Amino acid sequence: MEQPDTAAAAEDEPQHTMFTEHPDADRVMLPRPHADLRLPYDQVLYARRTHRDLTDDPVPLSTLATLLSTVFGPTQNPHQTS
Repeated sequence: MEQPDTAAAAEDEPQHTMFTEHPDADRVMLPRPHADLRLPYDQVLYARRTHRDLTDDPVPLSTLATLLSTVFGPTQNPHQTS
């Protein structure tokens, strides 16, 4: 049985990108996060709770910046020495 050419097969598939670009969208400069996120991972997991008392209050920009930089930002502390 003949094996398909994987390079040729990959060229036929659509290319996926991790992020969608919106060049005409407004840009919001986020503040540098100041949160000290040093709790051990297991302690954070055990302490988390679900709250259903939501409000219409907006999330503060500093909180959003901390969340985004923690999830999408660098994975090592630039000030940490190995």
